[in-house]
Amino acid sequence: MTSLEASGIGRDNTSMWFVVWGERTFHMIYPQGTSAGLQRDNKGKQTKESSGLVFDVYRDKFTWDVGMSVRDWRYISRIANIDVSDLNATATSASADLHDLMVTAYYKLHQRKIPHCTRRQTCPPRHSPPPPAPQRGRPPRLAVRRQR
Repeated sequence: MTSLEASGIGRDNTSMWFVVWGERTFHMIYPQGTSAGLQRDNKGKQTKESSGLVFDVYRDKFTWDVGMSVRDWRYISRIANIDVSDLNATATSASADLHDLMVTAYYKLHQRKIPHCTRRQTCPPRHSPPPPAPQRGRPPRLAVRRQR
């Protein structure tokens, strides 16, 4: 994993991750014998009292047994210590140049293709050629000569 430093010194720092998902790079796992995904337990409608007021509330309990499997660290890049309070629409020299850091993190990845697929069937093959570019405008007219 490569890590870049955004030099944030505030208390509201965050990180940004670039991950190339795949069975041989980085993927999520769950313990054997449990269900994959987010589990919801509906606790139903309950009555609560706060500051002398009575409220009817609906309670749900969410659990998720999940882990990460890093097979190849070269497919992960992190931008650390991004100071959230310094980020705004008009970035100053004091704030982190997030665009430059994102470009640097992207080019440090071993493979520069970050697919966003929900199912394996919809993901393109790993090294597929790019699709043909769509043609713009009208197709060219064919010149036809009339014979006399």
